[in-house]
Amino acid sequence: MASHMRRPNTNVYRSRLVYGAKSSSTNQPTTSRSSGVRRTVNKSVFERISGRLSVSKRQKNTAATARAGGWTRITVRNGKDLSGSEIIAALEDFLKSPVHPFCISNLDNGDVTFYVRKSEEGSAILSASRRATTSSGRKLIIETQSASPPCIELVDSDKEVLKQVLDSLFCAGTHHLNLGCFSQNTVIRNHREYMPVNRNSVMLAIATLLSEQGGLIHSIDLSNNRLRYLDYLANLVSFTKNVIALDLNENQVDSLDELRKLSGWKLSQLNVKQNPFYKNFKSESEYHRAMLSVFPQLTLLDGVPVVKEETVNFGLDVPTVSAAQINWPPALGSFLVNDELKDLLIRFFMEYYSCFDSAETSQREKLLHAYTKTSLFSLTADVSYSTKDW
Repeated sequence: MASHMRRPNTNVYRSRLVYGAKSSSTNQPTTSRSSGVRRTVNKSVFERISGRLSVSKRQKNTAATARAGGWTRITVRNGKDLSGSEIIAALEDFLKSPVHPFCISNLDNGDVTFYVRKSEEGSAILSASRRATTSSGRKLIIETQSASPPCIELVDSDKEVLKQVLDSLFCAGTHHLNLGCFSQNTVIRNHREYMPVNRNSVMLAIATLLSEQGGLIHSIDLSNNRLRYLDYLANLVSFTKNVIALDLNENQVDSLDELRKLSGWKLSQLNVKQNPFYKNFKSESEYHRAMLSVFPQLTLLDGVPVVKEETVNFGLDVPTVSAAQINWPPALGSFLVNDELKDLLIRFFMEYYSCFDSAETSQREKLLHAYTKTSLFSLTADVSYSTKDW
């Protein structure tokens, strides 16, 4: 049976939208003709479509501008066994200059990544690939790539307001930066843009602003800021290395792992008890031990002096015995076959250790002749003894 279904006109889908140059009215219909198909569109519709295209173009331009701004993504291959502080220390030791990392993170494939703000710094770090060595003797394999910022950055006007607020909250006399209840600051509340500290873009901007003068800060108050994840707060560690006191009370930190991200600070004072993670500990002593495992230099925790060594009394009466009262087994002298061998060994050991313990490099270099790649260790034993020697 022959089909009588009408074949669709495919020319409709190939028709093009042409903006009429002769149209003068804003809403005047615009006519386009393609392959005999007449289509009428409204000018405002065309403008909305072109507007979307413009937005897409602006987004691409923004990304291109961000890459041109110098942000570089650093990747350390197979660095999962290294801490961020180890990697940065190895780079700084090789480059002989400070490194300013942002957002250090461990990837599932074992790589470690972080960002630097200036392309010149990224190029310098790349030059350290396979040359920078950690304290354990491991060489870093580094790759770099131009990238957008790790999060959306604040606009310049917001950064300027934030800079003014930071200047007003820093006390030069006590070297203290008070960011407690930051969102309640008068300037922040009156600003058109809401800028809480727990927003990544705000914390990134704070770290950037403190990157040049962060060494003046010795203590920071970050209480009452609804902080839960400390990834972006950890950016401050690299720029404020002299911080020894931190207040994180009245936040929402629910894991000890979050505090480990701040272990680069050598804190002696810490207030952090008023956070949800405290409930995970069964006792106060367990809580103290956990805090000392992250910050071993703590002397004051939540306003209470830290006792690092605790004596446990099991109720056992153990007498005190001096070394002189212990009945040590008699010391046996060395066994040598003859005096000739004895003199040879004594002379060898005297010369060997005099070179080994010498502070002069030239003396230690003499020991190189005592070693060879083909050397073997041999042991000779005389087994010609009788059973009465047992």
